Amino acid sequence: MGMSHQIDALNLGFGPPGLRFALRNVTRTVNADWFNNGGPGTPQQDAMKASLRQGGPSVLNIYSVNFSGTWSSLLGYSTFPQTYTSAPTDDGIVILFTTLPGGPLASYNQGKTGVHETGHWVGLYHTFQGSCFEPGDYVADTQPEATPSEGCMEGRATCVVGDVLEGEVDPIREFAFNF
Repeated sequence: MGMSHQIDALNLGFGPPGLRFALRNVTRTVNADWFNNGGPGTPQQDAMKASLRQGGPSVLNIYSVNFSGTWSSLLGYSTFPQTYTSAPTDDGIVILFTTLPGGPLASYNQGKTGVHETGHWVGLYHTFQGSCFEPGDYVADTQPEATPSEGCMEGRATCVVGDVLEGEVDPIREFAFNF
């Protein structure tokens, strides 16, 4: 379980579009308050990122924490590129430490949470962004979804758009199963 394996997962996930990540360095900070209470918008998250953030807008900072309390069901969260100008110290992704590759959280320990959150960091939205209405996730070749799903649900088509008919397999399924 480690950040180098998370970078491997990022390169696997973002290889087809040609994005490449390299591990610049890892810092380990012992702060139980940040680790356990670093949820989105919390004072702990703000202090953690203000203290630890490195680099500019092209540098992905990954923070691994143990979400607790209100955030105990959260796997991760991310900023979007458009927020960098107004809040540069908030930039980066925060993931549950047990989702790192090889971590103890079965079904979530392959680094895919980090890949998912990094997708947001590079500007990708969820396919259910905007429900079935334009512009959705702003990506023309992904099937919009009315609501979030749990896992990859075969045959799921919650919006009928263009050439996709109700009941057809959502093409995003291919990515989910092949990644």
